[in-house]
Amino acid sequence: MARVPGRGAPARTGRSKRVWMMVVGIALFLIFMLPSEKYQLASAVVDAAQQATAAAAAAADPAQQQAEPKGAAAVEGAAGEDTAAAASEEATKPEQGAAASAATEEHDEPAAKQGAAAGSEGAGDGSAAGVGTGVWFEVPGAKETDPVTRREMLNEPVPEDCFPEEHADYDGPSLTWGLTFKLPSAAQCCQACKDRKELQPDGKRCNIWVWCGSPTGVCWSRDIWNHTTGECWLKYQEKWDNNVDRAATNLVVNNRGKYAPEFRQEHKTSPEEVAWTAGLIPADKPPAR
Repeated sequence: MARVPGRGAPARTGRSKRVWMMVVGIALFLIFMLPSEKYQLASAVVDAAQQATAAAAAAADPAQQQAEPKGAAAVEGAAGEDTAAAASEEATKPEQGAAASAATEEHDEPAAKQGAAAGSEGAGDGSAAGVGTGVWFEVPGAKETDPVTRREMLNEPVPEDCFPEEHADYDGPSLTWGLTFKLPSAAQCCQACKDRKELQPDGKRCNIWVWCGSPTGVCWSRDIWNHTTGECWLKYQEKWDNNVDRAATNLVVNNRGKYAPEFRQEHKTSPEEVAWTAGLIPADKPPAR
């Protein structure tokens, strides 16, 4: 009988299929079951570690409770020490302040003496030494390259023979350039005029002095210049009649007293009253024959 191709193959195919299914099952078991066992084992280890940690904490709790009072006492002790140190520091502050004040007074005393000495500089012309007013002004040098110095305005009595008039500005050609010729008081400006009252070779002499003593630092004028504290203008009025009686003299006055409202309306920057102080130095009368 002739063999038919393919007979008997189904039996072998069935056994192979069963073997393959077993292999696949074992592989699936290895893939899915072992990780689960490892996870369970790790979870068990974690649980055991947590239980051991809790037991250790419970065992350490009584010792911690015993240590807490000691720690609190130490904190209270440190706070007490800080409070005592703060109280001691507060107690020493007045002493330190008194010592600092004494040191400042000792330091300021020489400075005050130096200031008084500086304030009296320039009074060697016979005028009394003045008292500082606290108003300082700058004095430019004679040349542009000379340094600028500072002087304090002084409160000095003006001699009667200076014939001073406050809030007044007299006219006359200038013998000095007041923008740079600055003096600390009206008395010293008057003395500077006295020093030039003799007839000079040019035929002029000083018979008018005008000084800016404004504490604001500015003395307003109708010219183009910015006039400041300390300026001393020495002038000469050739036609002045040498009469010091201002009610009867022919003295030429620029301004005196308060400016009129119409004047201030025209000159918007003018103040309420004249800031200058002016005076007269009459010529000596020739001796009687």
